[in-house]
Amino acid sequence: MERAPTLPGEGCSVLLVVDDYPENLTSMRALLQREDWQVVTAASGLEALELLLKHEVDLVLLDVMMPGMDGFEVARLMRGSQRTRMTPIIFLSANAQSPASVLEGYAHGAIDYLLKPFDPNILKPKVQALLEHQRNRRALQRLSNDLEQARAFNASVLDNAAEGILVVGEDGVIRYANPAISRLLNAPVTALCGAAFLDFLQKPHVPSWSGSALFEGCGFHGHPATYSMNIRPPIP
Repeated sequence: MERAPTLPGEGCSVLLVVDDYPENLTSMRALLQREDWQVVTAASGLEALELLLKHEVDLVLLDVMMPGMDGFEVARLMRGSQRTRMTPIIFLSANAQSPASVLEGYAHGAIDYLLKPFDPNILKPKVQALLEHQRNRRALQRLSNDLEQARAFNASVLDNAAEGILVVGEDGVIRYANPAISRLLNAPVTALCGAAFLDFLQKPHVPSWSGSALFEGCGFHGHPATYSMNIRPPIP
């Protein structure tokens, strides 16, 4: 097995080439190695699976016909793993394959099926486009994770605040209630969320939410103001 001399750096895409012929691995490394991605090679299906556990691989160029574990089996195991189920696969084959074999490759999750010898001017743009796609997908995933962590942190701050907090929508329906306001109103959070806010005001003369001074005070009409009120548990 040939490996790159160093581990992939931060933000560096990883391309895994799997082939049981060492000369093919050498030529593929020479053809595809670039500064903005790293080529890692494996000489067997088992070795490829081991590398997939060590590296965040962005694309696999996978030989179909290999002794022991063939490319289809490697692809099947990849698709069964949460870690690698979304990793793109391009199958490479030295022999003309039957339509059934090609369809089997696509059924195992391949996004392309190329015959050797392939045209470098076709393969290289495919590799570049797929690596860029994976890089963007990972960036979006990191952003999504960051946003989820921020949301969880903000929710924790609100939930643990000593002050009672209610979030009321423009329709007067309570969207959020923290435990402190739940204790003040002697009502569970699940009962508060989705309830009409006016039910908790000591203003029985207020005909509707849109007609209340609080509605105006919240600035729903573009005129922010301060409004004081007393709140109480709703009368059963």
